[in-house]
Amino acid sequence: MNATASNVLAYHSLEHMGIIAFGLGIGGPIALFGALLHTLNHALTKALMFLSFGTVAGRFTGPTGNQRAISNVLMWMPALGLIPAIGGLALVGMPPSTSS
Repeated sequence: MNATASNVLAYHSLEHMGIIAFGLGIGGPIALFGALLHTLNHALTKALMFLSFGTVAGRFTGPTGNQRAISNVLMWMPALGLIPAIGGLALVGMPPSTSS
């Protein structure tokens, strides 16, 4: 199996949909608010990650699709290399974000 960044993010989305379904299944106002907040945060963070990974991959991999060519993205494009790092920290639940 080819574990590209988009595949890893897609599997991560599947896991988060289970968390959201669990919150909706519990019911109650606090659980529903938490599920909706998690849905909004997940959608915004994943959009940031997919767009930034797509831009980086389009710039560095070229027609070959070699993912190893992305290794020096921070050296060549510091701002665009920092965006996936911020999104990744939001996905793992660093305190300034609302992710789980």
